[in-house]
Amino acid sequence: MPDKELTVAQRMTLLALMIKAGTLPRTFLANTVKISLDKTKRTELVAQKLITVTESPIILELTEEGWGRAIQEFEKGVPQRGGALGGTLYLLLGFLRAHFERNDLSAAEFFASISSQQSPGFASTPEPADDSDIEAEIRRAYDGAAPRPGAYVMLEDLRKALPSGFGAGAVDDALLRLDRAPDVHLIPESNQKVLTRGQRDAAIRIGNQDMHLLAIRAR
Repeated sequence: MPDKELTVAQRMTLLALMIKAGTLPRTFLANTVKISLDKTKRTELVAQKLITVTESPIILELTEEGWGRAIQEFEKGVPQRGGALGGTLYLLLGFLRAHFERNDLSAAEFFASISSQQSPGFASTPEPADDSDIEAEIRRAYDGAAPRPGAYVMLEDLRKALPSGFGAGAVDDALLRLDRAPDVHLIPESNQKVLTRGQRDAAIRIGNQDMHLLAIRAR
């Protein structure tokens, strides 16, 4: 049933799809919006006819019923354990509802008009179809940047060599996964004084240390 109580992740997914007023890759929701919607919860939304999902890559879109359910969030309370961010979000939703009512606007018209004014890639920037794609691209970028297998390369140079479609958060997640591989090594720069601002910003934190350099041994 469409009015079945939804989880916080499901509610946030509907809101994100409404705000973007278009299709969104699952990886965008996970890596950029930080919504972890597993397959079971995603399937529940499909069964309730709130979203449609295409596979390979996984792309989500609101149905007409989904738009209606997302709009219901404008009148709902803060989710349990929503915290300060949840409280602020629902304060904003209440403000938007009042704005729509005063100006005789629909949520669909409002968000579609905003989305159309964004840069062309804002709503439809291709996201990697699979986490392994990013890891493979990192390995390819390393091969192009390293003078020889096993040589250390600055993460700043590695990030610059990656395709532009990858978000910083997705690359960080892939680096953390790769760090567990036996042929991959991430280390800090021993002489911190020589680091540039760009090299510091490109670092990834593991434990209590910033890692600036990556090496991949020949396999």
